[in-house]
Amino acid sequence: MSISPADVPKLNVKLLLLGEANVGKSSLMLRYTDGSFYDNKITTIGIENKTMLLRLDGKQVQLQSTSRVS
Repeated sequence: MSISPADVPKLNVKLLLLGEANVGKSSLMLRYTDGSFYDNKITTIGIENKTMLLRLDGKQVQLQSTSRVS
């Protein structure tokens, strides 16, 4: 018996990264969501958002992360 996508439990998780300017919040978020890293990333002005889908314990998890200067 196969499981249809509608039968997979879904979970939405929101992660907010706050901190001083130029400490690497956006770089950390990009590394986790995209697997990329840029030595000379342009400073984020305001807010940066990323979304990532993953499976955890048989559940589909949508991770929404936001990076913001505090």
